[in-house]
Amino acid sequence: MSCTDCGKCVQVCPTGALHDKGTSVAEMEKHRGFLGWILDGRNKNQWERK
Repeated sequence: MSCTDCGKCVQVCPTGALHDKGTSVAEMEKHRGFLGWILDGRNKNQWERK
């Protein structure tokens, strides 16, 4: 698998280590509730490779 440039990893990064090019970490809008959604999907095996 490769990056599709969707930005989801940037939105859920809990540490702020990932950011869009040209945007400082202070300017970024974080959606921390999205992380719970990602973890819930992982726990339910919704995104398994086949």
